[in-house]
Amino acid sequence: MRKIYNQPFPLTEAQVITEINFRNGCTATEVRETLGIDRGYMSRIVQGFEDENVISKKRSSDD
Repeated sequence: MRKIYNQPFPLTEAQVITEINFRNGCTATEVRETLGIDRGYMSRIVQGFEDENVISKKRSSDD
């Protein structure tokens, strides 16, 4: 995983990164529901993180 220190993330994106790190493996839905983020906005955040190699996605075994 790429180091993200000293990166200028907006508050919501920083909250998402913190939640993902805290959970050490979670679904976007879990994070979205915990933080109360709109589904479309969460999708854009996750896609942006993936495009920038901040996170990597994998299919949940429950999916």
